[in-house]
Amino acid sequence: MKAAISDLLFGEPLKWDGTLKLFTLKLTTKVQARSLLTKLRALDGHADDLPAAVDEATLANLSTPVLNLVPVLTPSSTDQPHQVIVAEGKTYQIRAQLKDYGFSYTFNFRGEAGVNVWAIDRTDFTEELKQNMMAELEKMGYEVTVYDGMAS
Repeated sequence: MKAAISDLLFGEPLKWDGTLKLFTLKLTTKVQARSLLTKLRALDGHADDLPAAVDEATLANLSTPVLNLVPVLTPSSTDQPHQVIVAEGKTYQIRAQLKDYGFSYTFNFRGEAGVNVWAIDRTDFTEELKQNMMAELEKMGYEVTVYDGMAS
């Protein structure tokens, strides 16, 4: 079962609840909840055990996660500032995807203590990568905004 839904776990572990006698999972998006139910219902012998649709009332507190992709200038060893794209927003659940896209987790970004961000060099953030990333994240239920103005 876990293998069948691993792509929908968003890095969260399935946890066994001994009282309820079932696995639990922290959900990130409404799309994730619906997709999980669809996949679980498709497993042999489970269609009759599960509801046909997600009870939307149970998802009322689940907001749409937002990811902003912002160009930022950083100091460099040359006279020209270096440009990176910073992923800002709900990134923990998609850290594996960000890493796959080429983003690196940077501690103390621009020398500022405690400012930790996912960033990628602007030259590596191609139009194709941007489009693929946006399509995948929106399919996961994220609202993605790409800014083209410079943040300093």
